[in-house]
Amino acid sequence: MRNLILAKWDLVTCRIMQHYDHFNNEPNENFHYANSTENYIFGVWGNLTRNPRHKTIEFSNIKLAMSLPKPISLASVSIRMLYEYGQTVFAPFYYQEAEQHMSVVGGVLFLDLFEMPEAPRILGSMIIRQILCPDGKLKRIQYPFKKSLTEAAEEEEEGGEATADTNIWPAHIAYEIFPECFIHKDSAKVMAWDENNKCWSEENIGDVEINIGTPFFKNGTEIT
Repeated sequence: MRNLILAKWDLVTCRIMQHYDHFNNEPNENFHYANSTENYIFGVWGNLTRNPRHKTIEFSNIKLAMSLPKPISLASVSIRMLYEYGQTVFAPFYYQEAEQHMSVVGGVLFLDLFEMPEAPRILGSMIIRQILCPDGKLKRIQYPFKKSLTEAAEEEEEGGEATADTNIWPAHIAYEIFPECFIHKDSAKVMAWDENNKCWSEENIGDVEINIGTPFFKNGTEIT
């Protein structure tokens, strides 16, 4: 059942990205779509301009936000932020191999980077679109990635070599925890799920801020 739910969200994301020209763009001309349904909050952003001056993604209507590290702002990628807070969210994290079993409070934010399709081309009365994934399975992109993917021109001008650096390009992520969700500030933590070790981990997560007055998480983390 869990795999079917995630596959459905991938298919929805794929359809949206294949037809992003049907939706309104941000004032900065990048693709931007946000919506919500029962137990899910969903936002998709597509980098159409690859402008390093674009620093943040804000889905104000669903209260999700993310800063853009420079490599991402220069890359042809799309970003999906999927916040799930229903009963189904706990299933993948029930079995943990850590000494201390951690419980999910509020919900889980799934953050993914995907390949961005090329812009559709109009030929007469026809529209030609790039098909990224005929089976509906999106091509995920791992981050951090080498600067050569996004800064080759800059590296060449500066005479430097492209390298992969996992430390200097963090992303700040912000999302709202619902008021009815009780947060014990002294014991609550923001953690990422380590799929390989089957445990929650604080690795690569820092600058965590929990505002009880207006329940809003803000954390700086490298996306992996």
